[in-house]
Parts: sequence; structure tokens; C-alpha cells
Amino acid sequence: MRIIYKVLFIILLFTNCNVFSQKNNLPTFTAQLEDWHKNEKYLSDSSAYLHVKTSIINNSSDTLCYLVMSCSWEEFYIINSKELLLPIKSCDENGFILMKIPPHKTAERLLLLTSSKNANQLHNIKFKIGFKFYKVNYNKIKNMNSYPDIYKYFTPKNEIVLWSKTLEL
Repeated sequence: MRIIYKVLFIILLFTNCNVFSQKNNLPTFTAQLEDWHKNEKYLSDSSAYLHVKTSIINNSSDTLCYLVMSCSWEEFYIINSKELLLPIKSCDENGFILMKIPPHKTAERLLLLTSSKNANQLHNIKFKIGFKFYKVNYNKIKNMNSYPDIYKYFTPKNEIVLWSKTLEL
């Protein structure tokens, strides 16, 4: 039994990325409303889009590793309001990306939310944005190069939803 503990200690000592097993070790997820904008040059319609800046903050002293998709990254975000949605672009090529956030650093992403309602009709709406965080151990996946091997990490067992504070329009 002592040998197992020693082996586990050595593995943890040389792990490049932190694997979170306790709630207090999770990164912080924040969302900040910016403003409504029209005619985004890379979107196909002229709807108004609410810009929301999101941040994943690594509070630990270890590098944070998590998986996302190269094209369909929007699928990792959840909005708990029926009034707003995050449009998902179609993808010709889509693959896994291992994201790394150094200790005590932040990764930011701009979301473009839309609604079937006019921006002027969206008042007093409270909502949260969630991020589906898939914890990974870098040493376990660094040599995986097949889609099915890596895809096994996208399971409810590995999913932790990080929620923003309540936002209000």
C-alpha cells in the first residue's frame, strides 16, 4: 500500500497540469456584459448581438488544463435563460484543443449572444452563463492522438459546470 502512495505522489509531483478533485480547487468563471452591436462582420445576419466577456481564472499554483473544441467551442457554454442564446457556427473541421492557463492567470473569450426579441424588449432579465469545464490530466492525454481516445473525456463524470454570477439586462 505504501508503494501505491509513493507512486501517486511521484505522479502528482511531475504532472504538468492540475487535476481538480475538490470544489475549492476549481477555477473561477466570470461573465461581464458589454453592449449590443449590429452587423458583426463574421456573422451572416444583421441581428443585434450582446457582447459578453467571459473569463476563466486559474486560482491555483499549478497550470490548469482543460479540453475544448477548435470550432464548436460555443457548445461549452450554457445560458440559463430562454430569452437569450449563443448561436453555434457550422464547422467544416473540428478537433480537440488542450487549453492551458498558467498559475494565477486568466483566459478570456468574447461571447456574442442573441435573442428572437429586439434588444429594447429585453429588460429586467436575469441570467447566468455556465462553462462546461472538462478537467484533464495532461500526462494522460499528451500522447493520445485519436479522436475516440480523447473523446472519452467528454462525459458527465468529467464535466463540471462553472457558473457566472447573475447578470441582468
